[in-house]
Amino acid sequence: MLDNFPNKQPRICFPCRAGLFLIICILSVVANLRNSAWQTPISIWEDAAKKSPAHFRPHLNLGVLQAEQNRLDEAISNFEIAVTVGPENANPHYNLGKAYKDKGNFEEAVHEFETAIMLNPNSAEAHIELGNVYNIKGNLQKARFEFETVLMLKPDDAVAHNNLGELYRVKGDIEKAFNETNTALLHNPELAEAHNNLGILHAMQGDYDKAIHELRIAVKFKPDMPMGHYNLGKAYAHLGLRDKAINELNIAIKIKPDYTAAASLLKRLNEGGDLRDIL
Repeated sequence: MLDNFPNKQPRICFPCRAGLFLIICILSVVANLRNSAWQTPISIWEDAAKKSPAHFRPHLNLGVLQAEQNRLDEAISNFEIAVTVGPENANPHYNLGKAYKDKGNFEEAVHEFETAIMLNPNSAEAHIELGNVYNIKGNLQKARFEFETVLMLKPDDAVAHNNLGELYRVKGDIEKAFNETNTALLHNPELAEAHNNLGILHAMQGDYDKAIHELRIAVKFKPDMPMGHYNLGKAYAHLGLRDKAINELNIAIKIKPDYTAAASLLKRLNEGGDLRDIL
C-alpha cells in the first residue's frame, strides 16, 4: 500500500532567492546602460525638439551641436525654427548669423547679427562676429567700429584687440598693429590667432626667427589652424628650410583641402629652384 504524501510546492532556499534577485538587478542595470549608450547629445535634443516644437531652446541647442559637426544646413534649419518661435531672444539670431557666415552667406549673416545686437546691445560676441563679416567684405571702417564697441563693453577682450591689430596690419599701420596684438596677448597669452598675427608682423619686418617663434606657439595652442601652418611654412621657406616649409604646408592643406595659397606655394617648393625666386 502506497503512502499518500501531501502536495507541497517546492521551496527556493534563501540564498537562491538572494542570488536570483541579484541577477535580475544586474540585468536591469545592463539594459539601462545599453539604452543610454545609444543616446547622444544630438539624439537627446532631437527628441526634445520633436516633443516641444513651440520652444526655441531645443532647436537652438540642436543647431549648435550640428554646427559643431559642420552640418550647417541642418543647423540653419533648426536656428530658423528657433528664431521663428523665439524671435525676441538674441541667441538664435546670433547662432544663425554664425552659420550663415560659415556658409559664406554674408548678407544674411549681417542681418542676423544686427538683429541680435538690437535685442542685446551688450553682446560682445555679436559685435565681434559682425565686425568679422565686415572685415571679410572689405568694409574696414565698419569692422573697426564693431571691434571698438566691444572694447567699450569689455576693455580686456583679447579677441577684439587682436582683430583691431589685424585691421591695422592690413592698413599698414604696423606700430598700432603691434600694440593691439601685444595687448591681446597680455589679456590672453594662449590666444593662437594673436600669436599668428604677431608672427606675420615680425615676418613683415624681415625678422623670421621671431616670426617662427610666434607661429610655432600659434599652432601649438591651435593645431587645427591652417593659416598658422601656412604662415609658419612661409617663414621656414624664407630661411631656406625647405623640408620644414613643405611639412607645414602639407599640414595646412590636410586641415583645409581647398587652401589654394598653401597648395600653390607647396607646388613651387616641390618643383625645386631658388627659394628667393619662389617667394
